Amino acid sequence: MTKIIPDSHVAILNIKACLGCGRCIDKCPMEAIPHNLIGLFSHLLEIDKSKCTGCGECISFCPHKAIKLVRLT
Repeated sequence: MTKIIPDSHVAILNIKACLGCGRCIDKCPMEAIPHNLIGLFSHLLEIDKSKCTGCGECISFCPHKAIKLVRLT
């Protein structure tokens, strides 16, 4: 497995796979996933790439595998 170096990657969200559960929101140490509540238990999620350091914390908490890291070029 390739070792991820923080700040060399950024998290991206597959909006088709995301069900808006919000489990990733509080797990991001950089607060790069804002709280955008659109229903009782549903969030409209997006990742703020200017805050994301690519640590990958959010990925491990996404039950739908809707978040992945991509290398910055």
